[in-house]
Amino acid sequence: MQQRLTRYDVVRWADDLLGQLDGAVALRRQLLGKRLRRGASDSPRTFSNAPRRWLFLDHDGTLVPFAKQPGDAAPGEALIRMIERLAADPRNRLAIVSGRDRDLLQEWYGKLPVHLIAEHGAFVRTPLGEWQGSDVRLEWKEAVLILFQQFHDRCPGSLVEEKATATAWHYRAAPTELGFMRSRELINVLNDMARSYDFQIIEGNKVIEVRPMGINKGAAVKRLLDAETAQMVLAIGDDRTDEDIFKVLPIDSVSIKVGMAASFARYNVRSHEEVLVLLETFAAAGDPVAA
Repeated sequence: MQQRLTRYDVVRWADDLLGQLDGAVALRRQLLGKRLRRGASDSPRTFSNAPRRWLFLDHDGTLVPFAKQPGDAAPGEALIRMIERLAADPRNRLAIVSGRDRDLLQEWYGKLPVHLIAEHGAFVRTPLGEWQGSDVRLEWKEAVLILFQQFHDRCPGSLVEEKATATAWHYRAAPTELGFMRSRELINVLNDMARSYDFQIIEGNKVIEVRPMGINKGAAVKRLLDAETAQMVLAIGDDRTDEDIFKVLPIDSVSIKVGMAASFARYNVRSHEEVLVLLETFAAAGDPVAA
């Protein structure tokens, strides 16, 4: 310890601290420079002039605020009406891209003429069509479910969500410190299990999810883009899983990260409220009276 203190004295500690503060300031400036504002080049006028558009929208944290219970994050009537207006424009192709299971997405958006992508791309439904699933290996699922139940017992307020091809452990409603501590423990155990099983570990906003290898939102979005091109592509998401979408988009796409965090997206907005304002502007730009 004396040797360490000789090398890492108070002067070096202060230099490190000030360097980290400078880095935080630089990151903040970078993110503020990416913040989407009115008058940007990607304005409703650009949207209105595009003869064909793709819109890829995440659900939780993007179209609706986060909820402590997954089933409580249903879209409101105003949101449904706005999506209907966007989908009614023949120039638009709209997809809801979510980690939610297909039953919930079907319940919430099933009557709308939009593409639905569930469980991060494991299931896809064309507008008013039938669900199509991916052929995946799930030999790990029972062991992971048992593990998640154990951590649920050790963390009051947490929740286990079982999907067709994935399993998630939510800790949004758990005590903050306990939930974070248990989440670190769980990731360590899952990393050990991953040596024997063929799955990937995804850490989202107060949720840890295990899903099959090769399944991600980006792959599902790319298939839709390859099948039908567009002159304007807009993608909005808040989660780490949405980064897979941003990575596969054409270079001239408009990609938006919800939250002031580093991202592959071109722009940032602060909250889902700003997303709704932006989409309402786009919907108005596509209305016959406004067009």
